Amino acid sequence: MQILVGSDLTFIGSNCISASKALDSKIPDEIQSFIDDPKSKGTIYIAFGTFAKWDFAPQKIIDAYLQASEELKEYQIIFAYNGKKKLKKKFIANENLTVKVKGIFKIENPTPSMGTVENFRGLWNTGFKDFSIIIEKKEIKVHKNILAHHSLVFNVMFNSGMKESIENKLEIIDFSFGIVEKTVKLCYGFHLLSDFSNDECFLLLKFADKYNMAIIQDFIESSLCAKISVSNVCEFANSAIATNSFKLQNQCMNFLVNCLFARQLVSNIEVLDRDFQRNVFVKFCSHESL
Repeated sequence: MQILVGSDLTFIGSNCISASKALDSKIPDEIQSFIDDPKSKGTIYIAFGTFAKWDFAPQKIIDAYLQASEELKEYQIIFAYNGKKKLKKKFIANENLTVKVKGIFKIENPTPSMGTVENFRGLWNTGFKDFSIIIEKKEIKVHKNILAHHSLVFNVMFNSGMKESIENKLEIIDFSFGIVEKTVKLCYGFHLLSDFSNDECFLLLKFADKYNMAIIQDFIESSLCAKISVSNVCEFANSAIATNSFKLQNQCMNFLVNCLFARQLVSNIEVLDRDFQRNVFVKFCSHESL
């Protein structure tokens, strides 16, 4: 859309000056360059006998001018008006319309990125595994180096002369076989999170938190952040608190603050951790929407 707006174009005819005076008026270089655009089919001047007072113009009139200008976009259009620049190209540039929307978007079935999780999948089915994790009388064979790379707890264990390091095995009794196996496979770089339920993801976070697996924890948190909605944000926030998942906590807080700004109803707000509720309210009162 080609629109040049301003309130200083009285010489063009908006005051209905005489033809002789109009011919004597010098068009500013900026406007002359606008008129002489070789891509234009011509120039359209709009005048009202006096400046149009746009402060009192109905929105439908403004919309009509915008629509007409869009349909005549092959021409250069010049007009003058008085008042605030309601037709200023704030949202329209280079024939592209930019609309600012306040709202909450939900992404269905987001696909998480592996991010910084390195790809060791090729090692999963190879030999030379030198450590065993025992869960529910089942065994998972792993490489010490992979566990040590992802877990500070295992790293310290393998370098401390502890019983587990000498015997090359560890029994885990507080997590299920499925959760441990899935976490280990994440360490090897398998793309599995899209198949996990939210409950499973939080159990994985609990395991990652206990064994200080920062990369895995960040990966899972990023996946859960993409799933936040008004129906689960309170559940997510509580679980994030329980698993020391600070990235997810911050995302839940920002989401809730924006819900307050948007007056969006949130499910199960009554079960949200009381301290977290207070922090959300404090942030809402002291910040603009995020």
